[in-house]
This record gives sequence, structure tokens and C-alpha cells, in this order.
Amino acid sequence: MFIKFDYVFLMMNKFILLCFILFIASIYSIAETNILPPELPDPNKGNVDVYLVTSYDEPLSRTAVTVNLENKMLFRNTDNNGTLHFQVDKGYHSAIFIADEFATPVEDYISSNVSFFVNDSVHFKTVLFPVGRINGLCAPESLVSIDCFSSHPLKEQTITCDEFGKFTVLAPVGICNVKTINGTFDVSVQHGEITHISEHNDYFMLFVISGGIMLLVIAITYLVFKKKNVVRKYEQFDESVLKTLNKNEEMIVRHLISKGGWARQAEIIRELGMSRATFFRAVSNLQSKNIVRKIKKGINVTVELTPMYFHSERKKD
Repeated sequence: MFIKFDYVFLMMNKFILLCFILFIASIYSIAETNILPPELPDPNKGNVDVYLVTSYDEPLSRTAVTVNLENKMLFRNTDNNGTLHFQVDKGYHSAIFIADEFATPVEDYISSNVSFFVNDSVHFKTVLFPVGRINGLCAPESLVSIDCFSSHPLKEQTITCDEFGKFTVLAPVGICNVKTINGTFDVSVQHGEITHISEHNDYFMLFVISGGIMLLVIAITYLVFKKKNVVRKYEQFDESVLKTLNKNEEMIVRHLISKGGWARQAEIIRELGMSRATFFRAVSNLQSKNIVRKIKKGINVTVELTPMYFHSERKKD
């Protein structure tokens, strides 16, 4: 009895194992077999194979490429040999190929406008030239012309700024001259890099510099006028007072008038060539007559004229 039960149990295990093996095999078979019918080729389309190389005849392998056709854009990657595969409607076409290596911020290569005819298939080679991108600010909806020192067809372009006053354009590597309605800029275009220019910024800086110069001229004019005005007023000093002064006192007063009414004590001594004793004696006499006064400012002592003995016109001011 027990022997039969063990035998039945063993056979059941073998059966379950066999079913599991068959199940795994069926899954593997389905995975390996294309159960869908093969896609039928579109009779209205043809295959295009383009071999893309740089201007140094190096293949652009495993590179992202944008194909600008007449009415649409295609995005493909080249294979290990640098060949690009895509399908288009049969007939004549023109396209521009733009290659982008992801190691750089922007597009790296561009072709000229290539024309080709597609029947069932077509194969051809296209050379792409190194480019960079120019971004800038300009007057909204104004024209911007780019003239580059290059043999590439993109060396001369004219574009329109958008409504926000911005433009962006691919340009050949090298020196390019960018012209707007407000100025001309020489820029250096680097391979796969962005070059920023802004005429607004340049003219803003010109405005700031011009404004600064105008303010400086106004300030200088004001100071000169103020100084002349002060000197003019001090020149109205009553000459009858000068006749009452001795030689040293008169020299000090006339020196203060020429300096606009005041000067540092040390400068007066040095410029008049007086001894300190002679200077202090003369200034003391002038102070006693209320013609000058001394003012201490920090470590400096200044001597200035008082308005007591100015001409009557000075007192009216």
C-alpha cells in the first residue's frame, strides 16, 4: 500500500517537472520567433544612406544628426561607420545636415544645402564644416547680417530678430562680423561653443560713460565757478585796510585772497618763505584787527579772512 502511494507521488512530481520544462521552452520559443508578419516596405518611399565626414575627411560615427528637409525635420544617429540611414518620399529633395556631439553645449557641424534624387535607394557622401552658435540682443524685428571670414556657404547670412529682441544663429568657426541697425561687432566663433553679444549692453555702457563724463564736466564747472566767485568776492577787500598793514601782514592777506580766502598755515609759511616767528607775529596782529582768524582742523591749522573789512558789495551778498 505504501509502495503504491510513493510510486504515485513520484510520478506526479515528474509530471509537474515536465510541464514546467515545456512551459519554459514555449516562452523561449516565442521570444526567439518573430510572431508578427514582416512589415511591408512603403512603395512610395526610398532609402537614403548618407556618409557624413568632417572637412578633414573624418567620419562622424555615432553622432546625433538633424536632417532639415523641405517640409520636416528628422532626428537620427549615424552608425559606427558614420553613415546616416533614413527614408523619404521618392523624388527630388534638398536637405541640410547638422551634427551635434554631446560633449559640447551646441551643434558642432553643418553641411551646405544638399540636393538628391531618391528612387528605391540612394547613397552619397556629404562634408560637414565646424560651427558654433552666436546669441545676441538687438532691436525687435530688426535685421542682423553676419559676415564671416570663411569659405563655408554660411559665411554670409541675414536674419531677423524676434519680437523679444533676441537672435541666435549657427556660424562657421573663426572671426565673424555681426551688423545691426545700431552697431557692428567682431566676434570669435568657437567650435561647438556659444558666443554672446549684446548691442544693448554696449550702448548702455556708452550711455553710462557719456553720463559720467557729463556729470564730471558739470562738477568741474561748478567748482571752477565757485572758486572764481569766491576769489572775486575776496578781491573786493577794502584796499584802504591794506594801507594800514605792514609788509608781512599785507603779503599774508594778498596770499589768502589769491587762494580764495583761506590756506593752511604750513603752506603760507612755505610759499611766502617767512620764518615761523615772523608769520605768527603777523597773523597775531591781523587777528587783533579782526582781519583773519585761525581754525584748527585735526592736525592742520588754516588761516582765513574774515568778512569784517570787505567792500560794501561783499556785505550785500
